[in-house]
Amino acid sequence: MDDQSAGSNLCLFSLDKKNCYTAFNKEHSAAMKSMCGKDIELGKNMLHYFSDAELKKAIKKSAQKAIKGVIFKEYLIDPITHKKAQIIWIPIYFDSEIVGVSGIVPIYEKGLHLLNKIDPFINEKGKRGWISTNKLPLKDERGDEIGLFGISRDIRAQLTSQEALVASEHKYRDLVENLPNAIAIHVKGKIVFVNQQVTKLLRAKNPKELLGIQALSFVHPDSLEAAINRLKSLNKTEDYSFLEEKFIRLEGTVVDVEVKAVPIIFENQEAILTITNDITQRKIIQQSLIESELKYRELVEKSPNAIVIYEDQKILFINKEGVNLMAAKHESELLGKNILSFVHPDYLDLVKERMNIKSIHDCNLFFLEEKLIRLDKVIIDIEAKAMPIFF
Repeated sequence: MDDQSAGSNLCLFSLDKKNCYTAFNKEHSAAMKSMCGKDIELGKNMLHYFSDAELKKAIKKSAQKAIKGVIFKEYLIDPITHKKAQIIWIPIYFDSEIVGVSGIVPIYEKGLHLLNKIDPFINEKGKRGWISTNKLPLKDERGDEIGLFGISRDIRAQLTSQEALVASEHKYRDLVENLPNAIAIHVKGKIVFVNQQVTKLLRAKNPKELLGIQALSFVHPDSLEAAINRLKSLNKTEDYSFLEEKFIRLEGTVVDVEVKAVPIIFENQEAILTITNDITQRKIIQQSLIESELKYRELVEKSPNAIVIYEDQKILFINKEGVNLMAAKHESELLGKNILSFVHPDYLDLVKERMNIKSIHDCNLFFLEEKLIRLDKVIIDIEAKAMPIFF
C-alpha cells in the first residue's frame, strides 16, 4: 500500500463473498486512488482496480482464506513503491454465517499513541458512519517497538444520540434567547449565561459584557438582604414565586423588577436560573392608582354628605359625616354591623328592594326619603341615594 496515507491512522475496507466493496473509509479510498489511479466505488470488485497480476492474485487468495473463517495478518508489497504493508484479514459474520471479509491496514508510526480518533466510513448502503480508534505501540522484551495495537468500534449510534442532544440544546437555546423574559444563569455566584433581554434590561452592549460578573452586584442595596436569603433557601423549598426587587443597571440607573430563582444543573454544575421581568410600567400604574385612591378617599372623607359602603348588608366603610349622623364616637362602632339594623321598620321593605339592584343602569339615582334609627335610639329623617360600585 502507498505510504501517502501515513499521516492518517487506519485504512479500512470490507468485501462481500464476490470481493465487491461493501464499505471503506476515506484513508483506504485515498490509498487505492494513489496506487491504482482510480476512484473506488461501493459494489465494485476490488480486484478489478489492480493492474499488477501478482498483487491481485495475493489479495484474492487472502480474501478466500478469510471467507473460510480464518483471522490472520500478512505483509504485501506495494508494486509501485515496493514498500511492505501489513493487512489484517477478519471474516464478517451475520447470524452466525460468514457474509464477507474486512481488511485493516494499520499505518504504523513509531511512538504513536492515538486515543479516541474518530473517522468516517461508508457502509454497504452508501450511508456515512463513524468509527472510534484507539492505538498504542507494541514493544518486545527489550522495549523496542515492534508494531501497533489498535481497537476500533462503530460509534454511529452514539454520535447520532449526541447530535440529537446538540440539536435539542440549540433548539432550546434559541427558545430561551427569544423569550420576552430576561433569563440568566449563574454558577457559584458568577453569571455564565444571559439572553438578549438581560442585555437590554441591564443596558449592556452585548452578553459578553455581563459574563463572569457577580450576579448580586446588580442588586440594589435595598433588595440585597432579601435576595441573599432567597438564594440560601432555594434548596430547602419548592416555592419559586416572583419577588419584587430593584436592580442597578451598568450605567447606574435603578430599575424595578420581579425575579424568580430556580436551582438547576448547567453543564454538569449546580447553578441558579433567574427569570426577571421589568415592572417599571406596572409600578408607575400602581402608584397612579394609589394616588388616585388617596385623592378620592380624601374627597369622600371630607364630603359634607354621609357616605356608606356595604356588602352583603355589612358596613365596610363610613366617612366622618356618616359617623356623626349615626351619633357614633368612632367608625369602629359601625363597621361590620348590618346596615338594615339602622333602618326604621316602616322603610325596611323599600330599602331591601333597593338593595336588589345589580347594575348601575337599573339604579334610581333620585334621593328617597326614609327614616334611620341612630345608635342613641333617636329616629331621624333622611334622604338617601344608593348605587352599586366596585370596592
